[in-house]
Amino acid sequence: MKKTFYLLLAIIAFYGCQSGSANTELNLSEILASYIESYKNTISVDTTYRSGNDTVRVQFSYRCLMDSSIVVPRRYVEMYGMDKFVTHNFASSIIIQKNRKTVVDRKIVKSDFNAVLEEHLKEYGTLLYPYIYYYADSVRVNYSLSFPLTDVGIGVSAVIRKDSSVSFSDR
Repeated sequence: MKKTFYLLLAIIAFYGCQSGSANTELNLSEILASYIESYKNTISVDTTYRSGNDTVRVQFSYRCLMDSSIVVPRRYVEMYGMDKFVTHNFASSIIIQKNRKTVVDRKIVKSDFNAVLEEHLKEYGTLLYPYIYYYADSVRVNYSLSFPLTDVGIGVSAVIRKDSSVSFSDR
């Protein structure tokens, strides 16, 4: 009886590990496929809101630049079975109008955040997952500036104020 118990325990442990390994590989392949699919997706926002007596219109677009300018080294992508991962930068464009007058019309790119980035993020990072906040006196766009396919990165923000000034910071 004792031998049967240990044999059964060994079989469960063996197949349990095999199943976990297959699930990990499947999850990694799903992550990679989803990331590559994001190259084709553009996020667009066109909204208007009232701020006191002002009417503010925000037009925002986020897209992949398809520039093949980022080469993520093996140490960050070996779990995917890759020696390196060649990918692209992402960027946003934002136009803000106050009472039908354009106050901001600019691009937001990774280099805008250089003052708060370490060298490895300047080299391998890209702007991911934009999220927009609307305030009475400003618009803030948050990003994850991260190595693609990893959790290595930092949160960054671009704040555009009513006076058309723009600041870039980490969060």
